[in-house]
Amino acid sequence: MAHAGAEFTAKILRAINGETAITTPTYVNLASDSTGGEALKKELGKELDYFSAVVELGVSPAPSFVYDLI
Repeated sequence: MAHAGAEFTAKILRAINGETAITTPTYVNLASDSTGGEALKKELGKELDYFSAVVELGVSPAPSFVYDLI
């Protein structure tokens, strides 16, 4: 678990420093993409708040989503 956290943190730091096209698996809040989130809930037949997905990290001039870091 510590290794996974360290790798994820390293990728976040690379993205903050301007590197693009970094992909990593993570848990995402399905409410942040209401259309995709609802489609996934319907496909799985379960009421979910979070789901694991591969995301692309990078600095964007106009981010589409804002996540609270916990």
